[in-house]
Amino acid sequence: MRALRLLLVSALACGALVTLASASGAAVPTASKACNSYKQLQKDLNNADPTDAKAFDASAFKQVGTAFKKAAKSSPKKVKSALNTLGDYYNAIGGKGNYVAALQEIGKNGQKFSKAIGTFSTYIATACT
Repeated sequence: MRALRLLLVSALACGALVTLASASGAAVPTASKACNSYKQLQKDLNNADPTDAKAFDASAFKQVGTAFKKAAKSSPKKVKSALNTLGDYYNAIGGKGNYVAALQEIGKNGQKFSKAIGTFSTYIATACT
């Protein structure tokens, strides 16, 4: 149950952060490209529903992982590392065959995810608002 809550909170946090980045312009011209690249993340996150075990779609989580990796390419070094970690995390969840296995993966790597989402959210709050 803890893993499910972590997944739900993390998906909502990512969605909110990416929405923030999408809705606002960049404060610094060099951040603009990175902030714009986060728009695709929002679309992909909307497709990965962590709340319904019956509708678990591994491919949607893999798509989110790929979107994080793609966004990392245009991000500053520290954020690039965080986005690659998030991409690996979502790809690992998507690589599981069922909802229970995905929850086990979430529980196993939750701390890495939390650290990465903290780095990403700090960047968005400072550079994309």
